[in-house]
Amino acid sequence: SSVKTQLIGTRILEADAVAKEAVTCFQLNEKGDSKPWELFKEELPEVVNKIEEASNKYGKDNTKMLLNAGFKAWFDVDFFIKAYEEATTDFICRQTSNYEEREGCNPQFFTKDISIEEIAAKCCTYKGEPYISPKKEFFEKANFTKVSSKTVERIENYLGERSKKYHLIGKDNSCKNLPLYDINGKLIKLSPATPQLDTAARKNIALAKNAKASR
Repeated sequence: SSVKTQLIGTRILEADAVAKEAVTCFQLNEKGDSKPWELFKEELPEVVNKIEEASNKYGKDNTKMLLNAGFKAWFDVDFFIKAYEEATTDFICRQTSNYEEREGCNPQFFTKDISIEEIAAKCCTYKGEPYISPKKEFFEKANFTKVSSKTVERIENYLGERSKKYHLIGKDNSCKNLPLYDINGKLIKLSPATPQLDTAARKNIALAKNAKASR
């Protein structure tokens, strides 16, 4: 699958896993076993707070909305975004580092772009029903798809070098149009498909463009 699919798809799988684990702990707490939920509160207050808010708004038994809240909250934890992005980038580079040593290696590795919505539709479910919006627009929001500018630079440079060395056809550019964030987590570039952001986000992007132009 493509670089974009690897980067964003990994996040969706991890966010789904955390949401389901958190909601299970919440439900155990409701039945009198509070220890797992208390541990979650210590480790991931961002996720816990959103699930509790959803519980108050939609009811404690509305599992789909609790999962929805937990899933979205995962993307508010900068550590998760950065850690899994780095790990996925390392994986991409390892998988493309030894073409000549891998018998039967597909020279088009990472060229198939699997739909992000397709991944979500298969894993983000409760009792066979999706607990998050399956619409494409949902996953084009910047907080779901933003990628570090350093990550994109590293991947493009690495794959570019490999393409030349092994005479590969068609370098993967699937992450080229994703929204970018800087080392401080601020958005500095939008994807063409990204919906309008608030004033603060637009200001950050404008400042980044001006800084780049003045170099």
